Amino acid sequence: MGRQHGDGLFRQPGRRAVSLRAFGAGRNRAGHLHAGHPIPGQYPVYCWAAHGANRIRQLYRIRHLGGETRVRVPHDRVGKGWIYLGTYRFGAGANTEIGSVRISNLAEPGAASGVAIADAIRFGNGFGDIDRGGGVSTYPREEECSRYWVQLMAGQGQDPALYDGAGDDASDNVGAPPRMAAEMNRAESGTTFERVYVGFHSNAGGGRGVIGLHNSDSLFPGTATSANQITLARLLAREINDDLTGLSSQLETPWYDRGSNLTYARTDYAFGEIRGDAIRYEMDATIVEVAFHDSDADARLMRDPKVRMGCARAAYQGLVRYFAQFDGAPLAFLPEPPASPRAAAEDGGIRISWSPPLSQAGSGPATGYRIYRSADGFGFGQPVSTAGASILITDVAVDSTIYCYITATNGGGESLPSPTVGCRRSSNPAQSRVLFVNGFTRFDRALNLRQDLEPSAYRPPGHDQNQGAADRVLPGRVNSFDYVVPHGETIGAFGWPFDSCQRAHVSQRAVRLEEYPVVIWASGNQSTAGRTFTPAEQAAVASFLAAGGNLFVSGSEIAWDLDRVSGPSPADRAFLRQRLHARLDGDIHDNAGSHTVTPAAGSIFAGSGTGLFDDGSRGIYWVGYPDLLTPEGAAAAVALEYGGVAGGGAGILHTGAGGVGKVVYWGFPFETLTSAAVRRTYMADVLRFLSQPSRLEIAAPQSDGRIHLRLEGEPGLTYLIQRCVPGGPWTNVRNVSNATGSTLFSDAWPAEAAVLYRAVLTP
Repeated sequence: MGRQHGDGLFRQPGRRAVSLRAFGAGRNRAGHLHAGHPIPGQYPVYCWAAHGANRIRQLYRIRHLGGETRVRVPHDRVGKGWIYLGTYRFGAGANTEIGSVRISNLAEPGAASGVAIADAIRFGNGFGDIDRGGGVSTYPREEECSRYWVQLMAGQGQDPALYDGAGDDASDNVGAPPRMAAEMNRAESGTTFERVYVGFHSNAGGGRGVIGLHNSDSLFPGTATSANQITLARLLAREINDDLTGLSSQLETPWYDRGSNLTYARTDYAFGEIRGDAIRYEMDATIVEVAFHDSDADARLMRDPKVRMGCARAAYQGLVRYFAQFDGAPLAFLPEPPASPRAAAEDGGIRISWSPPLSQAGSGPATGYRIYRSADGFGFGQPVSTAGASILITDVAVDSTIYCYITATNGGGESLPSPTVGCRRSSNPAQSRVLFVNGFTRFDRALNLRQDLEPSAYRPPGHDQNQGAADRVLPGRVNSFDYVVPHGETIGAFGWPFDSCQRAHVSQRAVRLEEYPVVIWASGNQSTAGRTFTPAEQAAVASFLAAGGNLFVSGSEIAWDLDRVSGPSPADRAFLRQRLHARLDGDIHDNAGSHTVTPAAGSIFAGSGTGLFDDGSRGIYWVGYPDLLTPEGAAAAVALEYGGVAGGGAGILHTGAGGVGKVVYWGFPFETLTSAAVRRTYMADVLRFLSQPSRLEIAAPQSDGRIHLRLEGEPGLTYLIQRCVPGGPWTNVRNVSNATGSTLFSDAWPAEAAVLYRAVLTP
């Protein structure tokens, strides 16, 4: 198959990936290769080894922040080029335990003996450095054309004609990938129908929809890969056509159904990229023309990450059908990811639960599940398998946080992961428990970053506040479905426990908000496309607040969804104004200072400094349309302001007057604050404000000549006790750590006839 498109790789803007090569080979030897990374992050890992008849299914043990992942590569069949082993999280610096690859000579049980080779390992892709007379591109290598990617793959002694066969970049960009596919394939192992080459293109010429290409041997003898080339083209095109047509209701515009007109061979020439005589008839090959880029509708669809996911799944399913038909492989399709994951603490551990995935577009049913875990929400590993839809994890220490995602398994393999959930279990059962609700489910073209493409001097997508000329489909920068992590990190830094769930749990009443004193609702960039608060969610939140629950909600376009001039229902407007205590003041996305926030004077954030949230260039996701908010009601006030914007606010708070719960509401997403320190500080301010109110009372008189008091308040927090005579200044008495929620302490009996005491929550 052709190389993975660069847009499928997550990379932080401006990150210069590390390359490490180590050479050497030997019979029954194991190698250990590691690299020092300049900054922590996600890095792709590749191996390079020559293939040969005496090679084994070689074991690579990738050690990363999540543990160790084992991958076997059949070097009796494939080699002589970089082979992708996966993308993993590595920390900064050099550490062989969490940043290395071990090449093992451990053979599979029952396998014949052979040779294990440690030729080369690569961490990351680096930036372009090939000069063909016009200078270097300076772009990430995975974004350069195929000709340069293949040149990077060539090892010692390999023919430069692999990448320089035609002598010009345009022709070699087409010819290099199939030449490299044939070079990496060892044809003597297995049959022709155990490997394929697939190129993905967009089409032009006045049409719509998907087409699979093949060559005609009757018109151009020797150019078809085999008599089955047209079948490969038809299988992939049919799967994409039918699957995407079936998903049309979820798309911006319906997918075009081409019916039976799904394959094409030219009558004036043979397609060079998939000529059998060019790849030595070692495999069947096709080009999938996914859609027509001269069609406005098709061009919009191709820039939708959902469509790209659907096309990838369909192409995979088409290949499974091909291998089943011509090689006897099992006709088994991967399941979808598990749905609605949830994490909640209970006696003895943390319960991770989920719903079985619903099959769609031909995906298979799940027969089992794997739960992956992480301490920081980035490096995942330690998978545990189960047949049921929940598992109790018992080896997580109290007062520590765990993050998990779940995959579904069956005879076809393992699904993509579910959204990430997190949980923190407390050693203090009296502490208030927070519920984090993931309300950001949107995943579409409108959230893409944009980029101005230049010949060199690479600047990453979003560098110009997302106003570039070209859409970049970077799924991890649209929605990475793991925003429980920045919330959970700040809640844990404050010392509070939390559970997490999805918004569907709330709308279906599978999780009752009233069971928690504090709820954090993260709406992200949800907007009108997926509704920020559905009627069922509005009812659940209204009931929660009426019962005295406290709420922190953040997200762009919540007020736009619920209060714009035309569109919202009376119930929508009432929810925003009566429950979130705000009105929409305006849309400020064009204001140059609208991605900076400062605390309002006298607010709960006073003294906590300025915050900056992502304008598209900060590596989280683009907040294009933050809401400008006006407080609604006497108990509501502006808490955060946008830098450079007069009037309105970035954040509103409501004190809970009238017997309802307190509310903190931001017009931009919390997780897009670019500084982890600012996130921690602001979250601490929010949680202190939403914590249980304190109360002081005189305890039973004692015979020791002191005054005894009882402090009632939020468990786990520290309060400053102060006293004064009526009308006089407050003086500090002592700090009281309120571990259990009710604490007794004493003070010397005051000399004054009357004295007042109060408890102040300390920062």
